Amino acid sequence: MGIGHLQGSPWHVEFAKVEHEGRRHKSRCIYYRHRDLCGYGDAIYCCGSGQCDVYVEGNRPIKKRAPSPWVQPPKKKKPIRTLPLGSKFRARDVNSGQTLLFEIVAREDEDFIACKITQKSPLALEVAKSKVGETIEVNEFAQYHILSIDRGRG
Repeated sequence: MGIGHLQGSPWHVEFAKVEHEGRRHKSRCIYYRHRDLCGYGDAIYCCGSGQCDVYVEGNRPIKKRAPSPWVQPPKKKKPIRTLPLGSKFRARDVNSGQTLLFEIVAREDEDFIACKITQKSPLALEVAKSKVGETIEVNEFAQYHILSIDRGRG
C-alpha cells in the first residue's frame, strides 16, 4: 500500500477494505459459533469477518436476536362497551333516593341537568358494563342503582 492509496480516506479504512469481496457477516461464516466464538482450529475469539483470514461463506442466514424476556409485548386493549344513541336507562340515586331517567344523546345535545348524557360519559360507560339490579359507583360520591335499561336503536 503506497502513499497514493492513503490520500482521501483515513488509513484504517484503506487497511480494512478488501478488494472484490461482497458483504460479509461473521454469523454466515461456517466456523462461527454463538457469542463471538470461532470454531476454526485453536481459535477462541472471532475477530470479525473483515479481519478474519479463514472466513468461509456458508448458507447460514444472519440470526436475529431473540426478544428480551424482560420486555413485555403491548397488551391488546379491550374494546370499550358503550350504549347506542337513543338508549334510555332508569336509575335511582342511592344518596338522595330520587329516580332518574337518563337518555344517551349526541355530544352537542348533552345536558346533565335534563338527564341527557353522551356515550362516553362516566355514568354511561358504567351502565354499559353493568346489568339491571346492580349498584354502580361513578365516583366517590355518586352511586346509582340500575332499575331498567332500554338499548334503543343500536
